[in-house]
Amino acid sequence: MVKRLPDNPIAQVLLRAVKESAHEARNRLADETDNKEKAAFDELEEEKARIEKSRLQKDHERGEILRDAINNTLIWTFRAVVIAIMVLGAVWAVHLIIPISWHWLTATQLSTIHNIFTGGIVSSVLIEYFRRRL
Repeated sequence: MVKRLPDNPIAQVLLRAVKESAHEARNRLADETDNKEKAAFDELEEEKARIEKSRLQKDHERGEILRDAINNTLIWTFRAVVIAIMVLGAVWAVHLIIPISWHWLTATQLSTIHNIFTGGIVSSVLIEYFRRRL
């Protein structure tokens, strides 16, 4: 059974107005739904960006902590080596200055100390020479 539109022009205008109003309401509802979905999607994207930024920041901080630890270890190692060399040099100098009867280092020990110092001096001179030339 097919419904006919009423022949009355006022009824036709009212019927058209009701249909247009229903169509506008559907469009408005669809727009509101789209806006809510877009807002939820944007919020999700912002949360993902915040999480990624936080992850990158924490990775950077961990890397810096590791670099600081390595740097501090190298500095303390360098200080220990310098102190050991200074003590070794002082022992060698005292051994050479004191009378022979007081010497406590053997010839092998003196040779080892001498090789450490002369090897260090020669290598530093050679390194400096090549650094300037290259």
